Amino acid sequence: PLLPHKEALASALVLGAGGAARAACAALKALGVADGAVANRTPGKAHALARDFGLRAVPWDERANTPWSLIINATPLGTTGQHVELSPWPQDGFANVSLVFDMVYNPVRTRLIQDAQAAGVACVSGQNMFLHQGLAQFELWTGVKLDEKRARQLLMADMIHTGG
Repeated sequence: PLLPHKEALASALVLGAGGAARAACAALKALGVADGAVANRTPGKAHALARDFGLRAVPWDERANTPWSLIINATPLGTTGQHVELSPWPQDGFANVSLVFDMVYNPVRTRLIQDAQAAGVACVSGQNMFLHQGLAQFELWTGVKLDEKRARQLLMADMIHTGG
């Protein structure tokens, strides 16, 4: 399981307001998260997404003012390329955070993951999402269920080979 304990579901903040953030909001609702919110650099997008799922919008500049137990990064910040050294979360803002889920999968250890781990926070990298999304898509398209362990090995080998 991706969630280490039930406390991680007490409150959650989704960073971003695109398609990945929409999926994260749907998951929060399905999991019954009591206090869920969305923060985005464009306030109107955060409000629209939050409204669609009965969540609240939080101003981007105030995102770390609340003690969220789960933070989900659905922004491009941390992605290989021009955003690789960026994090959507302040380095000193992990005091009350139990779990960070970074949807960025390349690199595996983003700046956000590195900062969270340094603060002692449990992390789930986007590579897990990427792997399970691919496994589910392959099964839907072909009817064949791939071996997760072997698929993970192939993914890791490719990431190492391509520098991810």
